[in-house]
Amino acid sequence: MIEEKTLAKVSSEQKDVELQNFIGRHIDDPELQVFIRQIEEEPEAFNLTLEGPDKEVIRLVELGLQISLDRKKKINTIFVFADGVQGYMEYPYTLPNGLSFKKSRDEAISLLGQPTKMGGPVEGALDREIFYWDRWDSEAFSLHLRYPKDKKSILMLTLIRPDRLPDEER
Repeated sequence: MIEEKTLAKVSSEQKDVELQNFIGRHIDDPELQVFIRQIEEEPEAFNLTLEGPDKEVIRLVELGLQISLDRKKKINTIFVFADGVQGYMEYPYTLPNGLSFKKSRDEAISLLGQPTKMGGPVEGALDREIFYWDRWDSEAFSLHLRYPKDKKSILMLTLIRPDRLPDEER
């Protein structure tokens, strides 16, 4: 199991922000608002009309982040992207436990321990690319890593509310 305190941080002049602490918080949470105000990029927000737990998405393409909210505007999921994945620039700050987007699947497992769940090969719904994935669960959130077909790098890191995992993945 992963330690919650080790996940992605965003360095700022005011303080470090641990992204996993935003999981389950309201979008108007004061600490989250401090983080958002420090971002120079104008967020792109849109509502989702599909069935499911996510009702609104905030995209920060230049920062390499996407945040999904539920009906009550609480954060369900934070996606952290490598360069070029789904049109995002690479998230420029620290990833957990020495992870970097250059790490392979084997290196990630070596750093984080045995995953709770593993999957692949899977075809991506948006990009139709074949990928593999691993997930590590804790009480507060799950950490999901997505790898390309060759498993030699990390494409995306995702922080997810445990109660928002797809039913087939619980």
